[in-house]
Amino acid sequence: MGIADDMKRITENIVASYDMRVKALSDLVADTQKTLKGFAVDRKKMSEEQAKVLADFVADLTKNVGNMLKGFQKDHKAMADALKESLEKGETDRLETFKDMMGNIQKGIKDIEIYVANKLKEFSDEHADMSKELRESLSSYVNEINKGVTKLLNEYSSDMKKAKVAWKGMSKTLKTARKAGVMVGVEEA
Repeated sequence: MGIADDMKRITENIVASYDMRVKALSDLVADTQKTLKGFAVDRKKMSEEQAKVLADFVADLTKNVGNMLKGFQKDHKAMADALKESLEKGETDRLETFKDMMGNIQKGIKDIEIYVANKLKEFSDEHADMSKELRESLSSYVNEINKGVTKLLNEYSSDMKKAKVAWKGMSKTLKTARKAGVMVGVEEA
């Protein structure tokens, strides 16, 4: 057995291995195509189911929205009618309430006017009393000042009289001293 036989076997092995790989690849391609077809079928089925569910949901939603709108319209009409009736009835009530309120306001204004007039009179009376007290206090203070000034002027007058007597005495003494020949002078400081 030689190299030629070994080469032949290797070649046969390579061809057999190649055939096996081609078959395995062919099986893999077939499986992949089968899986993809299954996905397509499942996707189509799910799409149809979702379309049906969505269509049912939209139909229910449309029905529910229509019912809600009808309910809103009915409620709105009932509220508008009730409001209209209430406003018509309430007009007389509001006028009566307004008259009562205006009466209370006018009474309140009159009470305020009376209160203000009384307070002004109180302030005026207190002002007159304070003015009288201040005049009396000021008069008393002025009298005290006048007494003090009079006393001060009397003391000044008395001091001036004493100074006059002292000056006359000094003048007399100076005259006598000059006649006697005594020299009298004033020293400068």
